[in-house]
Amino acid sequence: MIRELKDFLFSPDVLPYLLALFAFFLFTVKYWKIDLRKQSTDIGAGVFRKLIALGVENHRKRVQLEQIGVKQNKYKRAYRSILKNVIEAYELRITVEHFTIFLMSLWVLFLALLVWIIEDIFLSVLIATPAIVALFALIVTSAKERIRHRDNIVMDFLDVVCPLIRRGVTATFERNLDAASPHIRGHIQTYINQRKFSTITVDKAMDDLAEKLGPRFYEFARKAKVFEQNAREGDAESFMDIVEMNKLIRTFDLRADALFERKKQDMLGRIAIIIVVAIYANYFGISAEFMKETAFGLVVNCLVVVACLTIYAGSQLVQITAKVADEEESSMGGKG
Repeated sequence: MIRELKDFLFSPDVLPYLLALFAFFLFTVKYWKIDLRKQSTDIGAGVFRKLIALGVENHRKRVQLEQIGVKQNKYKRAYRSILKNVIEAYELRITVEHFTIFLMSLWVLFLALLVWIIEDIFLSVLIATPAIVALFALIVTSAKERIRHRDNIVMDFLDVVCPLIRRGVTATFERNLDAASPHIRGHIQTYINQRKFSTITVDKAMDDLAEKLGPRFYEFARKAKVFEQNAREGDAESFMDIVEMNKLIRTFDLRADALFERKKQDMLGRIAIIIVVAIYANYFGISAEFMKETAFGLVVNCLVVVACLTIYAGSQLVQITAKVADEEESSMGGKG
C-alpha cells in the first residue's frame, strides 16, 4: 500500500494536479490572511498541552497507587530510578511519566518514517524499537556521566572539609567555600545563608543540601546533623570515615571503568565485524545483486541494523543498571 501511495504521489501524471492544489492552498492563505506560523504554533501547543496533561494524569495515578501500598515490580522500579537520574542530571522540570510519553512519541514518529522508507510495517517496528532503546541508552549514559562528575566534585569538597570539621559544619563550609567547585558552590552558599540568616532547622537545611548534592553527600549529612545538634568528643574524627569511603569509591569506580571500557571495546568490535560483513555482502561478491534487489536481502539488511542497535543498547544498559543498583544501595545506606 505504501508503494502504491508513493507511486501515485510521485507520478508525472499526478504532479501537475498536486502543484495546482498547492497553488490554490497558497492563494487561500493569502486571500483569507491566514497566519500559518500562528496556526501551526497553536496546533503544536495544543498537542503539547495534551501530552503534558496525560503525563500529569499518569503521575497522579502512580502516586495514588503508591499511597495505598501498591508496589511496582523490580523492572518498573529500575526504569523509574534510571529516569529519575536523567531528570536530575539535566535538571528537567518534568516527571518520569512525561519522559516516557516523550520516548513513545519519538517511537511513533520514527516508525512512521521507517514505514514510508522501507514500506514494510513489521521491519519498521523491528528497527524502530531497538533504535529508541539505543537512544534511551545514549541519553542515560550521558546523564550518568554528568552525575559522575557531580559526585566527584562533591567528594573532592568533602575530602577538604571533613578533616577540619571541629570548627562546626557551617563555619567549615564558610571558611572553605573556595574549595568547592562552581557547580556546587551556590548550593553550599545557600546552606550557609539559611543557617546564618534564617530560622530554618539544621535538619531541614542539611536535607535540602543533600537533595541537591546527591547520594555521595548523604552520609556526611547524617553525621553533620548529629554533630551540629549534639557534638561530643570524638565525633569530629568520625568524619574521616567519609574520606576513607571516598577513596574506596574512587578505587571501585576506576576498576568499574576499566571493566566497562573492555566491554565497550568488545561491543565496538562486534559491531564493526557485522558492518564490514554487511558492506561486503551488499557491494562485493556474488551476493551484491541478491542483497540489493530481493526482499530477503532487505530483511537481512534490516536485521543487521537491528543487531548493531541491540548490541549497543544492551552493552550500555548493562553498565547503566549496574550503576543504578550501586547508587540505590548507597542512597539507602546514607538516608537510613
